[in-house]
Amino acid sequence: INRVPPGVAGVNPYTPVAQVEQKRAMRALAKYVFAPNAVLGSKDLYAHLQTQRRGFDFMGQSEDPKLHSAWGGTQTAVLDRLLHPVVLRRITDSRLYGNEYSVAGMMVDLTAAVFDADTSNVNTVRQNLQIEYIKRLAAIAAPTGSEVDNVARSSAIYQLNKVSDMMGNKRRRSNVETQAHRQHIALIIERALDT
Repeated sequence: INRVPPGVAGVNPYTPVAQVEQKRAMRALAKYVFAPNAVLGSKDLYAHLQTQRRGFDFMGQSEDPKLHSAWGGTQTAVLDRLLHPVVLRRITDSRLYGNEYSVAGMMVDLTAAVFDADTSNVNTVRQNLQIEYIKRLAAIAAPTGSEVDNVARSSAIYQLNKVSDMMGNKRRRSNVETQAHRQHIALIIERALDT
């Protein structure tokens, strides 16, 4: 947003971020937030992540570090931002004045970041991420109750169908935990598309 006085030549009040930069940002998220090894660390370090004690701070809670919740909170916050109805509408609206990165393109990149690296077994952090992503796509695809526009809804439906096809192709090449996870995803997608 450029807040220039009226009549200044050569300056547009609204200038979309270049598609190259938007795609670079998505690649950074894919590498540092969504990748299977983005959260991997030392098992020795994780075993020592104890909250500092100050008296009786653990009333009604366990003391163990909530690693999946901590990392999942970061990932879901990013998903919430990228898939927020206002952001999705802004991406579509800004295409009318120069934005080249569509909602469909963004969702293709996001689905790839969340799913493509898992050819066989899916680690537990990625399982949580994938379920959260599919739930958000299902909410966007819902015919009622969602504040998104039809462009975003269509893109979400497309991605749900794409992931459903992926799950069918990958189901046999994994351990039982991953097979159960993929069945869970298939069930969420089936229910979302049946409505």
